[in-house]
Amino acid sequence: MIAGRDTTAATLTFVIYLLAMHPAVYTRLREEVLAKVGPTRRPDYDDIRDMKFLRAVINGTPSETEVVDQITAEEFDPDRFLDDRLKKYLIKNSVIFLPFNAGPRICLGQQFAYNEMSFMLIRFMQQFTGVTLDEAAAPPHAKPPPHWKDGVGRKTIERVYPKSHLTMYAQVSDPMYWSDVMYG
Repeated sequence: MIAGRDTTAATLTFVIYLLAMHPAVYTRLREEVLAKVGPTRRPDYDDIRDMKFLRAVINGTPSETEVVDQITAEEFDPDRFLDDRLKKYLIKNSVIFLPFNAGPRICLGQQFAYNEMSFMLIRFMQQFTGVTLDEAAAPPHAKPPPHWKDGVGRKTIERVYPKSHLTMYAQVSDPMYWSDVMYG
């Protein structure tokens, strides 16, 4: 399952990041989790399938972190996958949201990835009442460029510098450090 590990980990990283930036969404998601499975029970497949807001949060994360998004992703708004915008944008033009591709090239691990991310997020929500972002812990190269503050759209509020190499990631250490460690 190496193929899905990086993308699932990256998506979970950005889900937690966005939940830290949007505590009201975190609270609403936690309420759904606690109402469906309670504070300690392990979720089963039916629980995960029935949690609509959880799926909307996961679906909203790739569109929030992509450079170009056609579904008006200027703010983290999982409800766009639940309300009339779903019919207006996605059902009418389903190719604008393809986190797992489509057709004969659709990701075989799509349901596994959704279930894996859902399970982890449910267990996380059961344990923690909230999450915050410790900006001081981020190395300088993981922070957005200073000129983003004067820009428009999402860049003005970002607290990390999303990067991409096959999959999206946030650089958290100095690459020269790892070069020195690995190659002396």
